[in-house]
Amino acid sequence: MDLSNNPTEPPEMEDTTQNWDSNAMDQENESQDDPVSSPSTGLLGTPPGKNPAQPTFEQEELKTHFDTVLHKGSKDFVIRNFTSYKFHTSATMPNEEHLILGDTEWTLLVFPAGDKSPNELSVYAELVKGPEDSHKVFANILFTAVGSKPEYRVSKCITHCFSDVNTNYGYPRFVTHPMLRDYGFIKDDTVTVRLDIEVLAGYDFNLFGAQAVHDTKKTTGMVGLANQGATCYMNSLLQALYHTPALRRAVYTMPTANDSADTGVALALQRVFYRLQTQDHEVSTTELTKSFGWDTRDAFMQHDVQEFSRVLMDNLEEKMKGTPVEETVKKLFAGRMKSYVRCINVDFESSREEDFYDIQLNVKDIASLQDSFKDYVNVETLEGDNQYRAEGHGLQDAKKGVIFQSFPPVLHLQLKRFAYSFLYDDYHKINDRFEFPPHIDLSDFLEDPSSSPAKFTLQAVLVHSGTTYGGHYTAFISPEADGRWYHFDDELVYRTPANKAIEDNFGSAAGAYHRGGGNAYMLVYVRDDVKDEVLKPMADDEIPPALRDRFEGEEAERRRLEEERLFNREKIKFKIYPDELFDAHADVDLIRVAPGVGEIERIHESYTPRALLEEKAEQMNVRVDRLRLWLMRSIGRQGMRVIGRLSDEECELSWQQLLFKYDMKLTKDRGFTRLYVEYYSETDEQRQHELCSAMDVGADDQQPAVEGAPTTDDDKDKDKDKGEASSEETPKTQDKNAQGAEAGRMRGLLPDDSHASDDEDSDEYVPKSDILVFVKHFDIYKGRLRHLKRLHICSATTMQQIVDACRPLAGVSPDRECLLFLEEFFDSETPQATRIPLLAPEKTAADYRLDHGALLIFQAKPLDTEEYKYPYAEDWFHKRCDEYVVKVAQGRTGAGQHQVMTLNAMLTYQELQEKIAAEFELEHPSHIRLYRRHDQHYGTPISSTTTATLDSMCTGSGKLKFLNFVVLDKPVQEKEQEVNVTCEWFSPTDRKTDRVTKTVNRDLPVADIVAEIAREKEVPEEDMQWIRSAGIAHSEFVDLDRDTTAGELSHRRLMLRVELIPEDQRNMDDATTLLEIRHFWHYPASSHGDPFYFAVHDDELVKDFCQRVKTYLHISDKEFEQWKPHLCAGHIATPLDEDEKLQPKRMMHDQWLAFEHVDKTRVPRYGEAAVKIHN
Repeated sequence: MDLSNNPTEPPEMEDTTQNWDSNAMDQENESQDDPVSSPSTGLLGTPPGKNPAQPTFEQEELKTHFDTVLHKGSKDFVIRNFTSYKFHTSATMPNEEHLILGDTEWTLLVFPAGDKSPNELSVYAELVKGPEDSHKVFANILFTAVGSKPEYRVSKCITHCFSDVNTNYGYPRFVTHPMLRDYGFIKDDTVTVRLDIEVLAGYDFNLFGAQAVHDTKKTTGMVGLANQGATCYMNSLLQALYHTPALRRAVYTMPTANDSADTGVALALQRVFYRLQTQDHEVSTTELTKSFGWDTRDAFMQHDVQEFSRVLMDNLEEKMKGTPVEETVKKLFAGRMKSYVRCINVDFESSREEDFYDIQLNVKDIASLQDSFKDYVNVETLEGDNQYRAEGHGLQDAKKGVIFQSFPPVLHLQLKRFAYSFLYDDYHKINDRFEFPPHIDLSDFLEDPSSSPAKFTLQAVLVHSGTTYGGHYTAFISPEADGRWYHFDDELVYRTPANKAIEDNFGSAAGAYHRGGGNAYMLVYVRDDVKDEVLKPMADDEIPPALRDRFEGEEAERRRLEEERLFNREKIKFKIYPDELFDAHADVDLIRVAPGVGEIERIHESYTPRALLEEKAEQMNVRVDRLRLWLMRSIGRQGMRVIGRLSDEECELSWQQLLFKYDMKLTKDRGFTRLYVEYYSETDEQRQHELCSAMDVGADDQQPAVEGAPTTDDDKDKDKDKGEASSEETPKTQDKNAQGAEAGRMRGLLPDDSHASDDEDSDEYVPKSDILVFVKHFDIYKGRLRHLKRLHICSATTMQQIVDACRPLAGVSPDRECLLFLEEFFDSETPQATRIPLLAPEKTAADYRLDHGALLIFQAKPLDTEEYKYPYAEDWFHKRCDEYVVKVAQGRTGAGQHQVMTLNAMLTYQELQEKIAAEFELEHPSHIRLYRRHDQHYGTPISSTTTATLDSMCTGSGKLKFLNFVVLDKPVQEKEQEVNVTCEWFSPTDRKTDRVTKTVNRDLPVADIVAEIAREKEVPEEDMQWIRSAGIAHSEFVDLDRDTTAGELSHRRLMLRVELIPEDQRNMDDATTLLEIRHFWHYPASSHGDPFYFAVHDDELVKDFCQRVKTYLHISDKEFEQWKPHLCAGHIATPLDEDEKLQPKRMMHDQWLAFEHVDKTRVPRYGEAAVKIHN
C-alpha cells in the first residue's frame, strides 16, 4: 500500500484528496468542494487507462513504511438500499460482516447520504473491539469503492492510531453521488466498499509521530542519547562517531585501566560507546561531560557541532598518542591538500602541503556540493597591483589556489550555514538550498586523479533546525551506508525514508526559513573502496574483556545503588519521642513540634514495629517487654497528642499494613509519622495498680489495638512538621472561635462543655482499663509550667486519686489543698477560645471522657495570705497567649545557627536585639539586623526604626514562627543610613571610564561626592570649576539638582557621572551647541553604553561631526565603520547622510543625536562561548 501521500484529516475535518482515473471525473470534480489530486498521484500509484494492473496489498507494504505488520485482511461491505438513506443517517453493518484481525474487530461506519455535507458518501473505519492488554491500535487502512467497471476506481488510504476514545477515522467526503451513479458504482441500489486493513505494531514514528511506541532498541536495534538540557549538538556528533565502527574499535582499544572515572575522557567515551552498543534504553552522557570538566551550566549552553567536532577529535588524537591506536584518527579522517602559488610567466612555484580533518564548504549562492568543491579549489589570478613577489623573479603574475592530494576514508564536510555580518557584528543563518548527492566522485579535485580513490557514499547528515539564537540538532545516519536511514533525535531513534534524510535537508530555494530552519549542517561521506572495512558491524564479543568486565562491574554497582535508592524511597520518616523529651518539656501542649525535637529515623515500610522495639531496648539496655509504642498525631490546633498504644499483634504487622489499617499517611517524602516510645517501669506498674484498683487492672493487661484511632488528615499531618520546619503552614479556619470550641471535643479525646457523661447527644463512651495521661505541674510561686509525670489510669479513676498521686511528685505537702485542670484547648492566635477547665475531685475519668493523651495540670491552691503573679494555671495560659514560639536563625535566609525561643509578641525591635544577643551570646545587640523570613531562600531586612512589634515582624501561620538576623560590623541604625552609589569618572585624556561603587551616608550631598572623586583623580585646584556631574539611567543623562543627595541617587537608581569639561566645551560661541550623544542598537529605545556631551557646530557636515567624535572617543577606524549616526525622536531613528548639515539649534527638545552600533558589553548568547575540554 502506498502511503506516500499525506494522511487525511479526522472525520470532523474536510478531506482534500480524491483519486479518479478518468478525465471526465476530474472535470466534474472541479465544481465540488474537495479538489482532486492528479491521476498520476493516486494512492495506489496507478496511471490512468483502461484495465489498470492492480498491485496487491502485500506488494506495496514494504515500500511505504517501516512498521511491523501484526495482522492484515480485507473485506467487502455491501450498502443496500443506497438511495433510501437520509443525510446524517448511518447504514448499520451486520455483526457477522465484521472483519476480525487477530484480537481486533473492525467494521465500516458509513453514511450513504453524507455526514458532513449531503449527497456525498462518508466512510469511516471503526474499531469495534481492541486487544485487552492495550489501549491503542495502530493501523493502515485502504478504502476502495468497488464498481462494475474496473477501469474506474476510487481508493483512499489513512494511517491512524485508534483508542478507547477515538474508535473511528476516515473520509467524510469519500465520493459524490453523481460520480457513483455515472460511473457504474451503484448497481441494483447497492454500493460496495472494500476495506483493506493492516494492524501495525506502531513503531513507525514517521506515520504516528508522538503516539508511536518508542521502543527504539526493539524496532531499530539502536538506542539514543539523553539530552542534558542543550547537548543535542553533542548527541548528534557522538552518534555519527559511534556509527563509524573502525573508530569505535580503536576507542575500545585505548588503554584506560588507570584512568580516573571522573576525569578520564577516553574512558568516558568508551563507556558511552559500550552502553550504546549493549543497553536497551537511552544512554546518559553526564559522565562524559563531567570528564570534560563541564558543570551544569555548560550542559545548558548550546555550542556549534563543527567546533565541538574539532575539539573532541583533537583531544581524542592527543589521548591516543603512545598507544597502539596512535594513528587511528589520522588514518580515518585525515586527508592531504596543497596550497600553491604558481607563476604564469616564469618557472616558479611556492607550495605548502598539510593535513586536513574536515573541509569547510561555502553554501551561500551555491547550488550543490559539487559546485561548492569547485568554489573551494577555484584558482585566483594575482596580477596588477596584486602581483606575487617570487623569490629571485620579483613581482610576477601568478595563479593561487588549493588542490587535494588525497581524501580520507571518512570525509567530514562542514557546511558554512552561519555567516558573520561586519555591519551588525553578529552571525546569521544561511538557509539557502544546497543539494548533496547520496554518491559523489571527487576525482576532479585531486592533483593526480589516479593517485587516490575519490568515490564516496553518504553515510550521515547532521541537521540544524532554528536560528543563531537557538535551535536543535539531529542526525540522519545510514549505519552501513546501504540506503537504510535512521533518524537520531536525542532519545528517539527510528527508521526514515531516504528522501527525509537527504532531499528534505537541502534547505529552501529562496533562502527563507525552511520548514523550521532544518537543513544539513555537516555531512559524513565514506570512501567506497574502504566502506566495508570502515563500517564493518562490530559484535559484542569484540569488546575487550577487561573493558567489558569493568563496565559490567560499574553497571552492577549502579543497579545496586539504584536498588538501594528505591529501597530508601520506601522508607517511612518517623520522629520518635522518648520519655526524656516529655520530662524536659516546660510549655503548653504535649511536646514542642520543632526542628531538633525528636529523633528522626527512616524505617522501611516492610519492617515491623517489633523490630523497632527490639532496637530501642538494646539501645536503652532494658527488657523489650518493658517498652511500649504509642502512635501520635496532630489534633487540629490542639497540638500533638498520643492516640493509642500498639498491641502485640499489631507490632507484628509491617509498617505499611499498620498505617494503612488506621488510614494514616506513609510519610516518605514530607512530614513525619510520630511515635512515642514509653518505658513502662515497675514503678509505673505499681502506680497504675493504685490508680486503677476499682477496675482491678493487672500489669499484663493488654489493649487489643489502638482504640478509636482517628482518620489521618494528610494535610495537617504533613504541615505539622514539613521537613524540619514545624507547623508554620497549619491551615487557618474562617471561624477560629468555632474551631476552638469544637477542637476540645474532637473524636472523644476531650470532655464536652458540660464535663459530664450523661449527654444524650454525645457518642457512647467506652470504659477503658488503661488510659495514658500526662500531668504537668504549675508552680504558683515561680509562675512556671513543667512536665510532671505520665500516669496510667482507668475510666474509674477519680480526679482526687490523680491529685493524691501528684503531691509527692511535685513536692507538695499532704495537707495542702490542690487543684486539677484540663488543658483542653490552647491557641495563641485565638486566646478567647482557650479552655482550661477545673476538674471536680469526685468525678472520674469516665465522667470527663478522658482518653489517651489527655493533658492534666496539677497545682497547689493559692492561699489568701499570699500574692502570686499567676494564682491559677488558667491565668498563666492567658498570659501565654501573648507569647510566640519563634525559631530565631542566623543568616539572611536562616541557614546558620538557630534557637527556638519563647518571646512576647509585643517585643520591639530593640528589645528583640537584646533577647537575641543574650540567647546567642553576642557582644553588641545594636549590631543585630532583623530579617523577615519569606521562605528558606529569601528574607528581607526590617527597618530598625519600625514601630512594629514581634507579632508583625515574624512569619509563620502555625504555632512556630520564624525570624532571621544578621550580625553587622556596625550598629544597624548607622548601617541603615548608608547607601551604595555607583560613580563613573570620565577621563579627559584617554576618554575611558573608571567605575567604582562608594558606600556613603544617604544625606551626603552629591557635590561632596563629586569633590571627593575629583581629589582622588588629582584634579588641579584651578580646574575644579570645570568639573561636571550628571546622573545616568538607562544609558541616558539625567539632570541633578544642587540639593540632590546620595540617598536620592540610590532610590532613583542613578549612576553618578563625573568628568572634567574639555577645552572646546568651556567657552563656546553662539554657533556651537552642547548636545547629549547616545548609543543604541536596532531601536532608539535600546540604548546602551555611556552617553557623552559633545560640542556641535551649526551647519557642520555629518562626516566632519563623525570624524571629530571618533577622535574625541579614541575609536579606531575599523570599529567606527560600524557606527551609524542618527537623529532620534521617540521611537523613530532617522539615518543621517554624511553630506547633511547639522542644525543643533533647530532641534526639538525631544530630539537627540545617537550612534547605532553593536553593544559590546552584552551578555553572550548560548553557543557564543568557545567549546573547551579541560581534561
